Amino acid sequence: MFPAFTADPAAWHDATEAHTCPATAEIGGTVTLRLRTRLRPRRVQVLELRHGEILAFAAHPCEAPYEGWAEKWYAYDLRLGSLQNRYIWRLDFEEDMLFVSTAGLKPVCPGYRDWYSVLADYQPPEWVWESVFYQIFPDRFRRGGSHPRPEPGAYAYPQLHPEVIGALSPGRSELERAALGAFPLRTPDWDEPLSIAEDAHTLYGGDLAGVQDALPYLEALGINALWLNPIFRSPSSHRYDTSDYREVDPHLGGEVAFDHLSTALRRRGMRLVLDGVFNHLGNEHALFQRAMADPQAPERDYFTFRAASPGQLPYHGFYDVPTLPKLDYTHEAAYREFIDGPDSVTRHWLRRGIDGWRLDVAQGMGTAGTDGGNLEILRRLKRAAREENPQAYVLGERFFDAEHALQDGRGEDGVMNYHGFGLPVMTWLTGRDKDGEPQRIDTEALVAHLWDAYRVLPLPVALNQFNLLESHDIARALYRLDGNAERYLGALGLLMAYPGAPCLYYGSEIGLSQPHGDSMNYARATFPWEESAWNRELLEGVRRLVQLRRSLPALQRGSLRFVGVGEHSFALLRELGEGGTLSRVMCLVSRSPQTTTLDLYLPPGGWRDLESGELTGVPGAEGSTRLSWQGTRLLIWESPVDQLHQPSSAQPRRRRVILN
Repeated sequence: MFPAFTADPAAWHDATEAHTCPATAEIGGTVTLRLRTRLRPRRVQVLELRHGEILAFAAHPCEAPYEGWAEKWYAYDLRLGSLQNRYIWRLDFEEDMLFVSTAGLKPVCPGYRDWYSVLADYQPPEWVWESVFYQIFPDRFRRGGSHPRPEPGAYAYPQLHPEVIGALSPGRSELERAALGAFPLRTPDWDEPLSIAEDAHTLYGGDLAGVQDALPYLEALGINALWLNPIFRSPSSHRYDTSDYREVDPHLGGEVAFDHLSTALRRRGMRLVLDGVFNHLGNEHALFQRAMADPQAPERDYFTFRAASPGQLPYHGFYDVPTLPKLDYTHEAAYREFIDGPDSVTRHWLRRGIDGWRLDVAQGMGTAGTDGGNLEILRRLKRAAREENPQAYVLGERFFDAEHALQDGRGEDGVMNYHGFGLPVMTWLTGRDKDGEPQRIDTEALVAHLWDAYRVLPLPVALNQFNLLESHDIARALYRLDGNAERYLGALGLLMAYPGAPCLYYGSEIGLSQPHGDSMNYARATFPWEESAWNRELLEGVRRLVQLRRSLPALQRGSLRFVGVGEHSFALLRELGEGGTLSRVMCLVSRSPQTTTLDLYLPPGGWRDLESGELTGVPGAEGSTRLSWQGTRLLIWESPVDQLHQPSSAQPRRRRVILN
């Protein structure tokens, strides 16, 4: 009837302060809900889901909490009786009724997936909302330490157990059997091109001292939080095959370098999230070594061994990679060591001062080589993390739909938002999926997908999502955009405007790309620190976008509404009523190289382009406004009252404005 992402909602409710205050409370506490509507119902009710029953309660008319809204308002005090409290609004008319839910205004009572939700006893890590993250692949970012680099051939990788080689050899060619052998370590010069086939046993020498040396550069960029790919002892360059979770890899500078980096980050007010690889470990880990050496060893409880067929591993591994044996959470031993034991790995590094964990392959953690018990594992980890640090950020890597893991707030705070943002946005922009296969997404389908992924989450959880366009696991965005820096900046503009914490991937801000896209390792090149190789214009554009994100509370904590959809463009609105102030920021996005024109229905007031300074809109007027632009533009709302007090030279002269 009225799509939830309509430009002109007849009724609206969200979880920002103006509509839900406070956003959460303890069980037994009360939250005031408010609905605004242009309709004139004879009665407004709130339907609550309580213990399997739907109960109706009357809402009452109230004043608008802030100036800037012309609609009629209704309020209701919701008592939180459980951890997850679901409700919708019902509008009764003389001859009809309508239901207001996250799916919009509907004539039929929606299913529970579409109901609003307030979480009790949930405290989000609110520092995440104000953060702009920067992902660093440590070996490829920067050299800085004085510790000796390993000599070429210092060791060989991988070191597979003879039983594993024997199990995998049948049916393989001589060349394939040779690939099971160990290869000498490579230590190329910093600017030497990647050798993809040899990347796992190639160390360029980036280290934690290099990260520390780069903090002034990152701070100037506006970064205030780091996510480091694995830093624990490992024989490979990617370090996802951890051999000791309690030791920082000596090739990265060891414990001393970690302590120095942690101190430097705290001094600058910057946060640190580490990569926690608790789905699998490395085949050189002592637990696995003992399990392989003795069929009766108690350490075998940490893994899932099997009677393997010829050519098959004798144990479950991540994608059956022999160097990545999968952990088995059937027994408490794995929980004690990695998740929530008194000195678990999870607890150990939070006590060392990190601010959170990014959990590798979060969706795969489970029992007996499967994802069995996945949610319970993540909930136990979350409880342990919060016991160590009430503001610890628990972030899961889930490439796919994570709705089931996030709705009640007991598991991960957020996930790497590939499903709900990064993958569909980049496919819409490029016409190809992450693997380079042709895929066409029209704009209306994109907006519907983005809205659907966002709306089913309680707002504090939606704001915890980790938004990204690229990472070490997929091709760089600049490569996928054919090296077009302007289009990349446009994509970043959307990233900074979208609900959730934005993350940049190291080097992309200065134009680092990749020559090919057929291996994720191409996205792991070394950062070129010779500034003559930098795209300075791109760097300045990224810096401006990061500064806008960090300076506008509506982009950090505001609700989301899509206010216009065209063939190749759309517009979204972030809105925040907080502390007696109403703020709005609109993001205009286009994938067309041509000037785009879109008709939008906007609230009263003017809209100032944050780049050009131009103003559009008529003070006090509400209705359709036509905007034309190229790429991505951010506009900030100026209330009619503010505009009327501006000098006459600041008054807009036209409704239609070219913003580029």
